[in-house]
Amino acid sequence: MSTIAPAELVERIWARDATLWTGGDEAKWLGWLDEPMRMRSRLEDLLRFVEDLTAPGVIDTFVLLGMGGSSLAPHVLAKTFEAGSFQVLDTTHPAAIRQANESLDFESTLFIAASKSGTTLETRCHLDYFWAKAGKRGERFAAITDPGSELADLAQERNFLGVFDGEPTMAGQDHDQPEHGRLRSLGRAAARRVNRQEGQGPRPGSGRVSGRARPPRTRGPADGAV
Repeated sequence: MSTIAPAELVERIWARDATLWTGGDEAKWLGWLDEPMRMRSRLEDLLRFVEDLTAPGVIDTFVLLGMGGSSLAPHVLAKTFEAGSFQVLDTTHPAAIRQANESLDFESTLFIAASKSGTTLETRCHLDYFWAKAGKRGERFAAITDPGSELADLAQERNFLGVFDGEPTMAGQDHDQPEHGRLRSLGRAAARRVNRQEGQGPRPGSGRVSGRARPPRTRGPADGAV
């Protein structure tokens, strides 16, 4: 087994040297190297979206619909920031679905469907179920998915409030932190803002939010947000 010096290893990673792995197509899945700067450059757009979305009388509850990497980190962030208004639904168990259905106020809830491929069966089932329960109103939904996916097309067709682009040059296993971090940042930032209005949670400046947003349309009170 050959040994690579740490400095050389870092240099070759930044050079997108696929021979560090199998020498196959790994070079095209290294988008995570640039993701921090990509997310930072979209910060203002995301924060404007959140500011309008959480205005009094608009939205006060956020439900992320996702599985695997799209839900694990959101659970951690929700606990870390004590974001009681940010919930994660990552199961199809009837009891969990029933509890969400009975406890949510659909007039003030935003559902965020997260799926890189746009075809995750459980997430699409969640989306279809709550789409019907929320009266098929696009302004109560947002999505994060890779451009051109089935979910992206569906979000456009249904006039979702926002669509947050995934990064196609990142493999699925990398999305638990950076790419789906955009969506989680939306929920986290919005939940933190709601909690501040209620006198709960961290104060401004206690954390940083990063993200990239591509809302297809901005509707109602959020008009002109992004």
